[in-house]
Amino acid sequence: ARNHWLNEREKRMHRIKPLSLDHAGPSGDEPSIDAPDRHARTPPEAALDKELGSRIARAVDRLPEKLRETWVLAVTQGLGYPEVAQILGIPVGTVKSRMFQAMRLLRDDLAPYVAEKDAPDDLH
Repeated sequence: ARNHWLNEREKRMHRIKPLSLDHAGPSGDEPSIDAPDRHARTPPEAALDKELGSRIARAVDRLPEKLRETWVLAVTQGLGYPEVAQILGIPVGTVKSRMFQAMRLLRDDLAPYVAEKDAPDDLH
């Protein structure tokens, strides 16, 4: 069951949802195209967000399997520690320990990016 869940999760993470212009809008007769949100991210901000997401995904992929599956269940799937413990068949204390270790490794792995992103712009 765990392997099946991991396979399905992997498929879902790489699936792109296309937007069809033929999709009927709320009235049912015209395609629905939303107006741009004035609070939407600028293209450079969106690119940085996408890059950060990619870096996080690669960092999570580098975690040891036990830490990765614990982190994915708790963070990505939004499950509580008792639920994660039940799914993995381990004590809640072990879930907490694995989450602590995973977060420490992720923080260390992503530290150079955070330092790079927070650097003042006037250093050019």
